[in-house]
Amino acid sequence: MFNANALITDKIKRLDLEKKRVEIQLLILQSQTEPHFLINTLSNVISLLDAEPQKAKSMLRDFVDFLRASMSVRRSAVITISQEMELIRCYLSVLKIRMGNRLDYVIDVDEAVLGHGIPPLLIQPIVENAIKHGLEPKIEGGRIEICGYRENDTIRLEVTDTGVGIDINKNANGTGLANVRERLQLLYGDRGKLVIRENAPSGVSAVIDMPYEKN
Repeated sequence: MFNANALITDKIKRLDLEKKRVEIQLLILQSQTEPHFLINTLSNVISLLDAEPQKAKSMLRDFVDFLRASMSVRRSAVITISQEMELIRCYLSVLKIRMGNRLDYVIDVDEAVLGHGIPPLLIQPIVENAIKHGLEPKIEGGRIEICGYRENDTIRLEVTDTGVGIDINKNANGTGLANVRERLQLLYGDRGKLVIRENAPSGVSAVIDMPYEKN
């Protein structure tokens, strides 16, 4: 005899298990943000303590702000774009002290999307990638621009740098970028994507698209 209630119960259980599997995958991916920034920053502070104590103090202050913002977003399943931008601002403030005139940055996100929910640490790995592979290898450094806006039913977030650039075919699928792509796929399916393209005359532009969801 057909038991509709048992079928529905079984379906709910399977959906619940699938949800938990996705949540575990997201937590694993979220935890894979590179720790080199933490180690490098502490090493920089130590090296500056004797020669430039005020600079070391300023870097340490910005670093504490970064850790505070980082802990806040890591504890949440969903954060706002505004929170992610604050974390990135703290991150770039620390690097600005280390790199000086070799780093210039702009964060320009439309107010209309600042309150929109996103998974934590979605954009920061892209910024880290731009610094590590784009600006740091370039003698004169360069500029990073982060912008965000709504386009119909899509939110678009762009990270553009003027670094050394990459071979799109070889380097556009590194661990950090693959991490972001997988998280977008898990959360949004075909409506979430990351596209890497060249930025003329130099550097790279990384573009994230995700669905705009009304609160």
